[in-house]
Amino acid sequence: MNSADPTSGASAQVPKMRDLIAAFETAVKAEATARGWRKRTHVYTLPLDHDFDAWLGLNSATKYHPLKINPVVGLRFAPVQQLLAELLGPVFRMQPTLSRPVGHLMPSNMFLQVTIDSVTRAPTAASEVCDLVDEYGLPFARRHASVTQLLEAIRRREYVISSDWQRILLPAVEYVTGDHTNARTQVMEGIEHHGDNLVFGNVAQYHQFADGLLALLDR
Repeated sequence: MNSADPTSGASAQVPKMRDLIAAFETAVKAEATARGWRKRTHVYTLPLDHDFDAWLGLNSATKYHPLKINPVVGLRFAPVQQLLAELLGPVFRMQPTLSRPVGHLMPSNMFLQVTIDSVTRAPTAASEVCDLVDEYGLPFARRHASVTQLLEAIRRREYVISSDWQRILLPAVEYVTGDHTNARTQVMEGIEHHGDNLVFGNVAQYHQFADGLLALLDR
């Protein structure tokens, strides 16, 4: 008489999450690099014009089966990210200057996840992600790949994560593009807005940025 749990066979068929992750990472690297993207640690970049790169991040939900991927597309303006890395830390070097989840760039404007429920599904999912990026993400990045369009988006706080970050990005872009007068004005307004209670993380970060940028402006 077989006393085994009748569900044990089905459970054994569920692939391990680490295998799904590995299969998708391999597949998406092959697909993305074939389309011109360059792998940079945990993100991908694609050169555009004049120090601008398209940026691709793949947020993953891994706690419960199946693996779910939420692609995020951004625009990276290299001089700004290099400045932020200098003033705030190297983690900012490869981050996007503007970004938006691909699902919210689509006509439906909804949260999007691509699911991978088996290892064999990974190549198809990778193609789906890259197709969505080509159709909806790259036009967004290319549309903003100029200093004029970038500044307009920041001023409107479009594709910027918060008003605090807007107050950092605006003077940063102005500084690296040579508009030092407006950069100084924006920094001083930011200091007044945030106050000096450094117990708050966003205030401390802004003062770190402002002190560093003002030192550069005073040279």
